[in-house]
Amino acid sequence: MGAVTWIEVLTRHREVAARHRCAGPVIHVGRGYDNDIVVDDPFVAARHLRLSMQDDGSWLAEDLGTLNGLHVRGRPLAQARLAPGEEPLRIGNTWLRLRDATHAVAPERPLQEDAKLWPLAVGLPLLVVAMSLLDSWLGQTDRPRWGHAWTSALTQIALVLAWSGAWAVVTRVFSGAAHFTRQLSIACCTLLAVYVYGHASDLLTYALSWGGLAGVSYVAVSLIAATGCLAQLLAVSPRHTGSKAAVVFGMALAVIAWQTVSRTDLRETLGPNTVVSHLQPPAFRLARPRTVDSFLSADAGLKAALDKARVSEQAPPGSTVDDDDDD
Repeated sequence: MGAVTWIEVLTRHREVAARHRCAGPVIHVGRGYDNDIVVDDPFVAARHLRLSMQDDGSWLAEDLGTLNGLHVRGRPLAQARLAPGEEPLRIGNTWLRLRDATHAVAPERPLQEDAKLWPLAVGLPLLVVAMSLLDSWLGQTDRPRWGHAWTSALTQIALVLAWSGAWAVVTRVFSGAAHFTRQLSIACCTLLAVYVYGHASDLLTYALSWGGLAGVSYVAVSLIAATGCLAQLLAVSPRHTGSKAAVVFGMALAVIAWQTVSRTDLRETLGPNTVVSHLQPPAFRLARPRTVDSFLSADAGLKAALDKARVSEQAPPGSTVDDDDDD
């Protein structure tokens, strides 16, 4: 009965805000100063909860007739049996969790953990600048315009720094440390993944005549961006990974669906537009070229379809048009 038990007071994100060492068989929790554990919560009564150790080592949690009651496993209960390490219980807006003295803690972190990321946080933005310049150079068919290329590259870096800074502020608020270098590294890796996929998609589309690959590139880009956002959320707090992934990828799927509808409408209006964004060297072409006969046959079929559409649009309603007269 004299074993030491620890009561953890948790934040709404289930992070430990305080720990209280208790050695007696009965522990009182409430807002009043005569309790063993005093919580500063206006929704907790002066004497709200009594915890009594049982002979088998478990604890009996009892609500002391309060207005807001005791909640265990998401249900309001008058009393409940608990064991150290089980699901937290809630009184008012305060979450409590029992721990015994033998509970294992995570290994200590090195003090310079983020300092090791500085070389990466400096090298990755430089790599983003290089990829942006390469992207601009490959997209130019006349003389290089380096002023425009550098402006585009520096603008992207400024946006990445602003984006990472915003995530660092969120991380500072919710976890107590900004971790700017970590957020910057994640953002740069996400942008580099988009660059690499774009160039690989263009190369495969040209080399193998996979026109459909260029048409669905927005799906891959959306999923890459969602993966980067999930990594930044987990850098804020690694808890609730499944819930965060469901929300982030659910939003990504909604964006993909919206883009699919928009592209379908544009395709019906303007026709298909699945082309590569950069010119590729002829040596990269792996697909067999079309023969002259197949090209002329396809051209003749296209001409017939266009002539038919033109005649049907020009003919007055209810009239018939003679193709010989039209010629």
